[in-house]
Amino acid sequence: MTELGFAEAITVMVNGTAIYAIQGANDWTSAMERAAAAGGTFEVCSRSVANHSLPVESLPPWFRVVPAAIPAIAEHVRAGATYIKP
Repeated sequence: MTELGFAEAITVMVNGTAIYAIQGANDWTSAMERAAAAGGTFEVCSRSVANHSLPVESLPPWFRVVPAAIPAIAEHVRAGATYIKP
């Protein structure tokens, strides 16, 4: 187990207006960077990025861009993940 516990078993999908939370350095991105370093996976919806006119280069480097959030979430669930929406 890593310092952050079970980070390697977690995938976080960011879409919609939540993408604004991952712009620039802040306490959220600092925590996500530590979780990514511990093995957590972070994904962001390319449609959300485009819809909000954000350059992909502005995303933290530990984010994986997926074509669309809902199909990616469905694929994770099909593979056995549990979906939790805050």
